Amino acid sequence: MQREDTKRKREMYKILRNWKNSTLSLKDYGESQGITYEVMKYWHRKFKAEFPETKKKVAKKAASFIPVEVATQVSIAFTRVLY
Repeated sequence: MQREDTKRKREMYKILRNWKNSTLSLKDYGESQGITYEVMKYWHRKFKAEFPETKKKVAKKAASFIPVEVATQVSIAFTRVLY
């Protein structure tokens, strides 16, 4: 019985890794594979709990700085309105 669970777990984690490489939402990818959204969410939670470092890797890739160069100086004047 445990061997079947391990096989199913490997298959589901493979599906989740393929989903991460796709541009589809979790729901849309699951539907394209014939898997309900509830099952996809369940396995995604289990995957995140077992491999928490995968979330950190994605966050590091997504974070980046873009240099901005200002060509001319802009002056903004504020006026005070009294009522």
